[in-house]
Amino acid sequence: MYAVTIETTARGVEASLSDLIRESGGVFWSNKFAVPWMARRVIARARRLNEQLANSNVRLMEVCRAIPFATERVIDPDFELRDSLEAIKADALALRDRLLQSKAHMQPEHKGLRGRFDKALLSEVERSVALCCEGFELANKIQWEIAEHDADHTVRHEGFVASTADEVMKMLSQF
Repeated sequence: MYAVTIETTARGVEASLSDLIRESGGVFWSNKFAVPWMARRVIARARRLNEQLANSNVRLMEVCRAIPFATERVIDPDFELRDSLEAIKADALALRDRLLQSKAHMQPEHKGLRGRFDKALLSEVERSVALCCEGFELANKIQWEIAEHDADHTVRHEGFVASTADEVMKMLSQF
């Protein structure tokens, strides 16, 4: 039951991050001219993006709390959850890269509307980047905790356990 719920949540986070990557192109744009109503609209969309990123991170925290690490059963025997977490990490990095590219085009030192707009938008971009990094770290933490748990509770076959280079070579020579 837990594995299905966790997998479903992880896939939901993965899908929402993929959607955010597509939407971010329309949120963060660089233009020579900014009119007040456009600036307010873009900043409002950037804040919604940040809310969605924060919600994704909260769902990842919930996934981490829901994982039954106390059991001796393997949590992710077919690596589906770890694959979803890997996709979440890739999406978080892709979104972060896109945000950093848009940040490079901002000019908060300009005077007037453009400078005020870029300064406000820059703070939202920096928040988005921080949320992407947090999401990456959460997914990575969950991925490692599952891997460590599963490694400790996986069935070990006699003669196929090696911890030194010599034991690995000896084991491989059996094939």
